Amino acid sequence: MGNDKALQLTLETFQGASDLAVNMFLNAAAKRTLQAWRPYLGFAPGIWEAILSNPINKKTLDFVFRRKAELADFIIDLIEPVKRFVRSDSDERTTVCDLNAFNELDLTKPMNRHASMCQIQRLLKSIVSILHGRDQDKSLADFVMDTRLDSDCDDAITDVIQDSIGTNTPETWFFINGIAGESQWLKLALDKLKARFGQGDKDLGTITGIFNRGDGILWDLIECAGQRCAENGTDTDNVIQRTKSSQKAESLLKDELLKALTKERAKPENEQDPVIVIAHSQGCLLLRLVLEELASDPRDLAIMQKSLMVFTFGNPSVDWEIHKSCNHTEHYANEKDFVAWLGVLRQDDDDSSGRFHYENLINKGKKGHLFGAHYDLEEGAYECVSHKGERSRLFTGK
Repeated sequence: MGNDKALQLTLETFQGASDLAVNMFLNAAAKRTLQAWRPYLGFAPGIWEAILSNPINKKTLDFVFRRKAELADFIIDLIEPVKRFVRSDSDERTTVCDLNAFNELDLTKPMNRHASMCQIQRLLKSIVSILHGRDQDKSLADFVMDTRLDSDCDDAITDVIQDSIGTNTPETWFFINGIAGESQWLKLALDKLKARFGQGDKDLGTITGIFNRGDGILWDLIECAGQRCAENGTDTDNVIQRTKSSQKAESLLKDELLKALTKERAKPENEQDPVIVIAHSQGCLLLRLVLEELASDPRDLAIMQKSLMVFTFGNPSVDWEIHKSCNHTEHYANEKDFVAWLGVLRQDDDDSSGRFHYENLINKGKKGHLFGAHYDLEEGAYECVSHKGERSRLFTGK
């Protein structure tokens, strides 16, 4: 009976407590629970603390918690392409949907199934890497993320994919993919760009795909948390700097872009051609890091301002001051892309979105974040948010 009376007294005390007292108790209990479990969580507590050390991420988490319903809708919309954009009463034998030509989640295609399974495997491997070393005294300095799979191709095959864009001018094009990257989906993105911007039979221009291999959706999001702001300077940077796949993609993009800019600089000024870079999602963050590094060299900065044209899709970066170092920049976003809300479409008390100048182009009412399945490549789909009201130079080619 003693235990029953103690339990009853505890319940009565808890029920009679104020809301503030209950919240303080629950917070203390949660904190103590995490302390008890810390030896079994590997690097997770340190990674979480590094993320929170960035003021931008604290604001982002607050924004996400306040927009839980919109986030749920976004996740629902994100997996909509699995259904191949057909109605439930459609006849599979006769239904043909053009939207599936570049749909990353069209699982009727074997390589899309392969890529999806790779992402699941990478997610599991990333969790194992984070939890590795439990019961051991290890710091973030010991952390290494590696989610390579036995089915991954040789680096030389998958890191750079080059093809003809088929334009009528000798332009050099680049594309770098976003989170959850698989080589199959990079190829789909290149095919989509070639189908839209390739003109005629003259194979004068080239397009180079820079492969930003994903490490599972969880770790890719953690990486983005450390790459979204140019001035974060937190422990998050130290964490992502040890991610081989992200480092390699950034290095490849820098090398390939520098070669193209150097080639243009060697030409007479009146014969220089545009260097066009298209980036999606996390690829935008890696691109910004590369451009900031290149712009530190006056010689590279001069040719960037002369020839470099940048176009981003679903950009999660919270600033883009680097646009001053380029000839032209445009940011494309679906109006209901939650990732873009955290970046180019960001609106908060600081109104940081103002740092994006005036080149945002918004697809009104459009949902989703996937480059192949969700983003249109038609000028008429976007409304230019510009005080100048200029037309898109990506589509006009001017």
